[in-house]
Amino acid sequence: LLAPLAHADNKDVALNAPEKPIWVRGNAGVLERTLRNLVENSLRHTPPGSCIEVNIEPGAKVTVRDHGPGVPASIRQLIFEPFWRADENRSGGAGLGLAIAAEAVEVHGGRISVGDAPGGGALFTVELPEQTAA
Repeated sequence: LLAPLAHADNKDVALNAPEKPIWVRGNAGVLERTLRNLVENSLRHTPPGSCIEVNIEPGAKVTVRDHGPGVPASIRQLIFEPFWRADENRSGGAGLGLAIAAEAVEVHGGRISVGDAPGGGALFTVELPEQTAA
């Protein structure tokens, strides 16, 4: 869904997923919005000519990697707080996206974190409890 937005800014989105589904229990719309938020944030912070990488891994783990400036260790917990923004002068958004994503992941029994991507950029990780197939 976000590929046209990415391409309009000379960016790409890659999805790497296993052939077999990984099952989680939860609200599909809320979890989709959470992932969409992470990808949209990555698109905002990665330079043109770059690719956002979304990886779905066994154990119900999803990572979103960008090639932007990354998130300094000193603010990594703050970015998940409601209304917190690194650049208060930037227009657009209210500073709620990552807070909502964090709450959604927590409600689903998971955890969300951000760290350094290998070679630079941010690496967001969402881990949810994996379920057996229905």
